[in-house]
Amino acid sequence: MKKVAFSEEHCVMCGVEIPEGRQVCVKCEQKVLEEKRVEEKEKKESFFKKLYKNKKLQIVFFTISMLVLFCIYFPTSKWIEKNLVEKKIVNRNVEVDSDILVQVSDCYLENNKWSISGWVLHLDSKLINTRIVLREVDGTINKVLQTKEIKAQEIEEYAKYLELTEYSNQGFMVNISKNTLENNVCYEILVYVTYEEDVVKTEKEIEKVIVEEKSKKLTTSKYFYNGEIYNYNPVEFRIPEFTDKQMVEVIKNGQLCQYDVQNGVWIYFYDNYLYWILNTTIESNKEENLYMFFHLNTSQKEKLPEHRRQYDEDNRDFSFKDKELKLIEESMYKVARVDLEIKYPITYITTGHYMN
Repeated sequence: MKKVAFSEEHCVMCGVEIPEGRQVCVKCEQKVLEEKRVEEKEKKESFFKKLYKNKKLQIVFFTISMLVLFCIYFPTSKWIEKNLVEKKIVNRNVEVDSDILVQVSDCYLENNKWSISGWVLHLDSKLINTRIVLREVDGTINKVLQTKEIKAQEIEEYAKYLELTEYSNQGFMVNISKNTLENNVCYEILVYVTYEEDVVKTEKEIEKVIVEEKSKKLTTSKYFYNGEIYNYNPVEFRIPEFTDKQMVEVIKNGQLCQYDVQNGVWIYFYDNYLYWILNTTIESNKEENLYMFFHLNTSQKEKLPEHRRQYDEDNRDFSFKDKELKLIEESMYKVARVDLEIKYPITYITTGHYMN
């Protein structure tokens, strides 16, 4: 091989003779400049062109993209779903269902959070889910709470009292920050229940039993106010004031079952009696011949009086005058008392008075 001797008059790259004062020939200089242009072009080439050319990079990019999309989509979809469900619950009207029994049993403050617990019992269908809603009684604000399912021992005791054999139940507990609930604001406690129900449908003259998912929003007839649970709205509640010793004892130690501020009605349970207290300053309560409807529902229909079994409830309607207590100096109120000595367990009572 021929050896090339380099000097100032030869190109340092290829060895050809060059004019004095240069280090590389024109050809080599152009080659170097072209290589630099190609290198700069490759640096400026878009990421997607590189991605198009590189299969491994495509796999890495696709994997990262899927992870990013999942991290964005999953929380967002859950948030959207949660808000849609909560909106549905808030907009749902409160209903009445005699087959669903609800009890709020406990309330306490721990670690700056209010804990409210209780249970739901369905006499016929299978419960799926329970949500608790706090609704301001003087406003439109509804708070749909995250509800945890718990085991409530008292459900079994109540079912035993009702002599139930087939039923479904759920205990519930909610925790809500103390700062979330305002002081001196009364909240009605509602429950949103989802359950499965057997529905008979006819298709081509053939009857089929289909399991459908249904839901209802019910009142618990309980109110939360400044950390206490009440059987009535404590903001509007007024205690009937008596001088009669018997009624003072009933008001003090009895259980308030129902209070209707507009119609001036209180119903207390004490010593196995129900007491109807009517405010006589209300025009409808002044009638001389008030007749009260008083219907009792039970889970043990076979224990009802025989003539009432076809109606699925007992009828104990009465004339207020026949059951009225003779009170001294109680011109503002009149009271009727009814004995609750019965042979079947009571699930709920419907009462009121007939007009005219």
